[in-house]
Amino acid sequence: MIHSEFPSEPGADNLAFACALVAEFQAAGVEAAVVCPGSRSTPLALAIAGQQGLRHSMHLDERNAAFHALGRAKASGRPVILVCTSGTAGANFLPAVAEASHARVPLLVLTADRPPELRAWGAAQTMEQRTLYSGFARWIEESPCPSEMGGNETYARALARRAVAEATGPAPGPVHLNLPFREPLAPEKVDLASRPAAAPVGVTRPVVSLRDAAGGLARQLRAVERGVLVFGPDVCDELNVAGAIELAGSLGWPVLADPASGLRSGAALGGLVHGADLLLREPTIAAALEPQLVLRFGSLPTSKAIASWLASHPVTQTWLVDPAGAHRDPQATGQTLRKALGDALRQLQDKKPKELVEERLERLMGYGKFKEAGGR
Repeated sequence: MIHSEFPSEPGADNLAFACALVAEFQAAGVEAAVVCPGSRSTPLALAIAGQQGLRHSMHLDERNAAFHALGRAKASGRPVILVCTSGTAGANFLPAVAEASHARVPLLVLTADRPPELRAWGAAQTMEQRTLYSGFARWIEESPCPSEMGGNETYARALARRAVAEATGPAPGPVHLNLPFREPLAPEKVDLASRPAAAPVGVTRPVVSLRDAAGGLARQLRAVERGVLVFGPDVCDELNVAGAIELAGSLGWPVLADPASGLRSGAALGGLVHGADLLLREPTIAAALEPQLVLRFGSLPTSKAIASWLASHPVTQTWLVDPAGAHRDPQATGQTLRKALGDALRQLQDKKPKELVEERLERLMGYGKFKEAGGR
């Protein structure tokens, strides 16, 4: 099948994506990789070979390689990267992946793949790889072809962080990333000598219990002047609403609440911004209201203006409260507290005088345009 040309250069995009992915794996604590050579996995093999401080070994036999990675991960307690090319190569990993699932050993299985439009059309070295480890993998994800998103190193790093978080969660186990690459697989000239060992980063993962996190987070909230509370459409429970009112009064932060959250009617909620959707459409105001910290309960609000405003401040620290500890963060920058919303609201409260509430709200909003735009 003939595929239309993309404006970017596939080889360079493939390598940029693979390098960002591998660097973030290392930054998240991964120390070793096991590589089975093959054509389609060239970007991954080059990235691993060029990552300083990341130990790696090459294996011709995929089954042997998979059990080698399993043993290494079991001995170290850290996830190990396991790489193969497209086609049936990944099927040889299955026995070790099943063992890792039952023994709760973290593995990061990366299967290189051909572009998706070649599946089911008889292309060589092409088969359905996304379901190879169904029933055994803790998380399965397929990325777009890097050339379709300009390499997108931000997405690659977020993908790596989440993969490590899923592999090392409450029930550790294998994670499967299926990674399609378009030809040319790598640029004509490859220079990986300048890539230093990645600096350690914190891995965003759900907190199983709020008991340990709540104290530190509550103290942190008290120290933040420019914070904002965001309530999604799934907060609407009578006890949750009462807790939200108390927490908002305690912190003195402005509140952005989805119409379906249950917080826009009934009992008065101090700091509630009624005109947020209109207010944040104004670029000058949206930029001026950059928060230091966002504390969000439930899913994203349905307002595009609010969602865009939250996404426009990637360096802002974000905490998400979700009962299931789900990754409901499109920007992949937040930390998640796995806790029932009502319990979290109660444990994070810190009573403050009404005067401080009004003072902080006025300081955050800054100028009269806020009231002119409909806030009160």
